[in-house]
Amino acid sequence: MVYLAGARAEEVLSMSRASSSEASTRVEEVSLALVAKAMSLLPETPTSATRIAALEQRAALQLAMGRRGDARADVAALLQLARGLMGDDHPRVARLAANAALMWSRAWQPDAALPHLREAERVLARHAASPIAPPGLPMLGLELAAIRRALGLAHLEAGERALGVPLLTAARAASASAGDSSSLESATALALAHLDAHRAADARAVLQAELAAQLTSLPPDHAELAVVHYNLAVALRELGQLAPAADHAARAVALYQAAGQADLHRLAVALASQIAVRRGQPELALQWTAEVLHSPSASDPLALAWPRLERARALIALERDLPEARRLLLEARQISQIGGNAGARRAEIEQLLHALPAPKGGK
Repeated sequence: MVYLAGARAEEVLSMSRASSSEASTRVEEVSLALVAKAMSLLPETPTSATRIAALEQRAALQLAMGRRGDARADVAALLQLARGLMGDDHPRVARLAANAALMWSRAWQPDAALPHLREAERVLARHAASPIAPPGLPMLGLELAAIRRALGLAHLEAGERALGVPLLTAARAASASAGDSSSLESATALALAHLDAHRAADARAVLQAELAAQLTSLPPDHAELAVVHYNLAVALRELGQLAPAADHAARAVALYQAAGQADLHRLAVALASQIAVRRGQPELALQWTAEVLHSPSASDPLALAWPRLERARALIALERDLPEARRLLLEARQISQIGGNAGARRAEIEQLLHALPAPKGGK
């Protein structure tokens, strides 16, 4: 979860989400007019915390209405007011900057969020390094970890791995030392960054350590552990350690199924099937995929395409029912054209199609 501090900000952002998804433009305009009226009645003193809160509220509404320039101006004004009142390095300024970042992130404006995250991280890191903790900040370490996690993810999304990985590493360490469950999110993001950089051994080390840490407080069948098992299976597959990869994939399948997460269950089944074929067990792959092909439709195109690809791969490995394999591959290719992550499997689909013998009649 991206950093958020203060019930007031939570209310503002909840209103922003409701405005953007459910309320009409007219309701948003009325809300904005009411906020403007309330602001006009505030005392003109620049030290008013109420004025800062009102600027936060108005900025959220401006952004919900698509008025990004006005929202940016309100955010700049409230931060300038807060800095003038409390100083550049006050923790409250960091929290306001973090909430501004959250607001921009939820509006899919990561470039606008990044400078606010940097400011929040700089301020909180300075206080965390101080031998005297500031009053009113008993959770400073966890707040800083949350900021670093968000900032690390933002850098990864921008393709800046060298900046993102150290921040996620620090965030995970801080969360883990405090016994906070958010370390799972940091560990997952860090492992995926390693996998994207073809550093499967590093991903395995992160995930194994995280799984061990989580098992000290969670039962083995807890749904939150599914993502660790899934990504561990991927890392071990990349390292050629197929037996343990198969075990972790099977755990992911069971946990996602028990949690009723259809798309993720299908993806885990596809992964388990792929590993089974690589282990020379195509019959097992057919068993895996049989249970999801006729289950209720998934919403993720990849969750529809990948199990078809792996079932076709198993049939080809067995040299059995090649027309059925072709049909599955053609369906997978059609689904992959929808876009999203399913497109990443397109090359594999085409490769298997070309390897199949031509159908009778040359069609």
